[in-house]
Amino acid sequence: MDLLSRQKRYYDFRKDLLRDPRYFDVKNIIVHFKSAPDAETVYKEFRRLGEKKESSCYVVSRDLDLDGQTMNLKEALLKIAGTQSESLIYCPVSKLGYFEGHEGWRYVLGAKSK
Repeated sequence: MDLLSRQKRYYDFRKDLLRDPRYFDVKNIIVHFKSAPDAETVYKEFRRLGEKKESSCYVVSRDLDLDGQTMNLKEALLKIAGTQSESLIYCPVSKLGYFEGHEGWRYVLGAKSK
């Protein structure tokens, strides 16, 4: 979160880290979609993992029209899932995230229990 709290570091996160999923700890990848899921498929995974129905999520994206927005999870997924837009959706209540990268990387991220 330190990366996102300062303007310069936020820019670095958007510019560099969203382009390369190797920065994610593999222990935090809960679901790895092998093919392009639609928004409903990703939403069902979030619900299965405990996300609340009307949760509010934060979007970090290289798409400047989406970057920095807070929106409903389903709305965010409809705009991002399947686009390869280098975006991260983060839901702070459940601590779950969805990452989609330019080379077809698609992950549901979260803290794994020990």
